[in-house]
Amino acid sequence: VDETGAGDSFRAAFAVAFVEGRALEESLRFASAAGSVAVSRAGAVPSLPTKAEAEAVVCGIAAEWVAQKRERLDEQTHCSGGAGNATCASAMGAVPRASASPSFPLEFGSRLNSMADRPELWDGGDGVLGWIARQGTIKGLSLVDLNYPQHFASGLSVAQVSQALAAAGLR
Repeated sequence: VDETGAGDSFRAAFAVAFVEGRALEESLRFASAAGSVAVSRAGAVPSLPTKAEAEAVVCGIAAEWVAQKRERLDEQTHCSGGAGNATCASAMGAVPRASASPSFPLEFGSRLNSMADRPELWDGGDGVLGWIARQGTIKGLSLVDLNYPQHFASGLSVAQVSQALAAAGLR
């Protein structure tokens, strides 16, 4: 078990699910599934699951849970409609999705240090300015967290870093 990336996977998956309008409990379930996939593989970036992989884990767990609930429900109510039946779904504890806000006020950020690992996945330069450019390629990312003085120790000025952030479409 390599826990590298598990927390990042959990937080990212939670954010995705919640922004998509899933209920809090469902978002947490999806995030847990993503974290569980991440610990099953070595490394940081290679361990990050796809959405489909996390969904498969959730569906596998949910299918087992629904089957158990359906069996108990059928015994108690003689429900023949299965999980698709509204009465059965309600009795099984189906949780409605939260309604997504069209003007979601949150932005997503990442630590710049995340880009120092796995340089072979990027051919656009190394060091702070290269890492900023690399983060600029991540869809949905708008903020970057830099460490002071660590990221400025090489003699970079705030103006140079600000210019690189702007060029990458980041803040």
